Amino acid sequence: MIKVLKASAGAGKTYNLVLEYIKALMKAEEGFLRTGHGWVVNPHRHILAITFTNNSTNEMKERILKDLHKLGNGEHEGYEKEIMENLNTIGNPERIRAAARRLLEDILNDYSMMRVSTIDSFFNQIIRSFSRDLGLDQTPVAEIDDAHIREKAVDAMLSELDEGKNKELLRFIKEFSHNQISEGKKWKVRESLIEFSKIILSEDYITNFDGDKTTLEEIAAYKEKLKKFVKEQKAEADKALEQMVEIATANQDGMDANTFKAIANRKMESKLWSKEVGEAKFFKKGKGSVDVDNALRKLFGIVKETIFSREYQTKSLILKSIYITGVLSELRRVTDQICRDNDCILLSTANHLITKIIDGCEAPFIYERVGVSTNHYMIDEFQDTSHIQWENFMPLIDEADSQGNDSLIVGDIKQSIYRWRNGDWKILHGGIKGKFGESVKEENLPCNFRSAPAIVEFNNDIYTKLPEYMDEEMGTSCFKEIYSNARQAVGEKNRDLAGHVETHFIGKEVKGKEFMEQALMMIVREILRQNSIDGTAIIVRKNKEAEMAAEALAKARIPFCSSESFLLASDPTVRLVIAYLRHIIAPEEELHLHEMRCVLENPEVLDNLDEVGMKPLEEIPMALVEEIGA
Repeated sequence: MIKVLKASAGAGKTYNLVLEYIKALMKAEEGFLRTGHGWVVNPHRHILAITFTNNSTNEMKERILKDLHKLGNGEHEGYEKEIMENLNTIGNPERIRAAARRLLEDILNDYSMMRVSTIDSFFNQIIRSFSRDLGLDQTPVAEIDDAHIREKAVDAMLSELDEGKNKELLRFIKEFSHNQISEGKKWKVRESLIEFSKIILSEDYITNFDGDKTTLEEIAAYKEKLKKFVKEQKAEADKALEQMVEIATANQDGMDANTFKAIANRKMESKLWSKEVGEAKFFKKGKGSVDVDNALRKLFGIVKETIFSREYQTKSLILKSIYITGVLSELRRVTDQICRDNDCILLSTANHLITKIIDGCEAPFIYERVGVSTNHYMIDEFQDTSHIQWENFMPLIDEADSQGNDSLIVGDIKQSIYRWRNGDWKILHGGIKGKFGESVKEENLPCNFRSAPAIVEFNNDIYTKLPEYMDEEMGTSCFKEIYSNARQAVGEKNRDLAGHVETHFIGKEVKGKEFMEQALMMIVREILRQNSIDGTAIIVRKNKEAEMAAEALAKARIPFCSSESFLLASDPTVRLVIAYLRHIIAPEEELHLHEMRCVLENPEVLDNLDEVGMKPLEEIPMALVEEIGA
């Protein structure tokens, strides 16, 4: 059976994951639980629990050990009851506790083989086992810091531009740079290329990349074909347009003014060309020669078949942006070469390599090469699983299912909208059921054990009304279906908790700094009104906005802590000392004096600096600055 738990935040995902893990351990010890004999050593080696971050991995390991300890001491009635109900051959709680104690001892004595890992670590293990088959070094290094490799690739590519064979690449990079500047983006080519190079490590690009067809030479040759096609089609259209202008000028009296203007000015983007001129008559009703009208229509047909055709429009757009393909192709080539030279692989490309390995292979063969067989799979945060990752897991889970072993998949479909790690919401929404059919048992975790009733009810309202609005606006029915099970009940322990939800809307015309200032003003006013400093968190999107929030709280004399506030450079006295030292070195620079004045306006500094406030900034003694810094 493949159990699929659809769970929102706070619904007890970790609780259920650990429960299923312990149940799998207990199932391996059914013989011992029935008779007290026949202990199976180290069943944890055949259970694989997958998470997406190292922190989640450590948390899950810790929870498994703690809950086994509690179960062994008879302190976990919930788990004990679940195990007795699901393994119906067990009727002795004391034997369950004895099994839990022995399982805990086995895991602690064999901790390195406790297979709770990130998805990247698991796939890296497979790649290492098949390194020879993939033409890799016997011990390839999994390079996590792809930014470092991308920087090296960009530097290597730019260093080759002076070679004669790279004239086309130089033209592509110039086009790239001009486009960046015209769109108001970074003008520094190197920085822009490093940021742009992320595309070559995206799953979609890797899946569709064909090295034989996307070489720089092939792209350059295709570009010339496009240029020739566009030039020929445009020349033919221009010739027809010139003739249309001549005919229209000679017959202007009988022609609609707007139509004549469109023809005379050759406004090809005008609606008149695509609609009025293309469908209505060229001449006013009852005026103009039929023969002349037919001649115009014939010429206009040539224009429609050339520059108005879908082929021309498509190839014109490709020609304008083909430099992107050229730059990406070269970046990919250089990146692959750097990886080969350094005997490493990028984790972002690992999924594609795994697909090559698993394609056509039976799961037992994979287990044999990896060195361990897996009876149970448990995948957490499944909403972050991409399509290609799911395809890599499918044959393994299918093998476990065919052997009568249970697997568990846990995820929150609502979080799939963020496309974190290229997640695909369709997999969780029907994809698993479609693949494994009756073997899948879907279940929703209905309670929220983390939040106060006011917050739960607010979320329930949002996820009930918003999907309906989105379906209505977009003419679909999928959103309502996806969020049909989003409602949560309040956990019993939290039903008496106080809580408050309040929303404020700022006009969409208010943007940037002005928006933040208004928002922070509302937040500060609300904190002061409710006197709710303790237990309050302010969440923003960017670090710069966090700095603005910190400044607003400091001005309001509201104590706070943040990652930015712990930086030494954020301390006002440190800033004052640095600014004063810079002033001593370069007294002619007024910027340093301005920095000192800004710092001294900070209430935290002024509280103990009355003496400084009475003297000109230029006369502040160094001893006082040292005292401030101390």
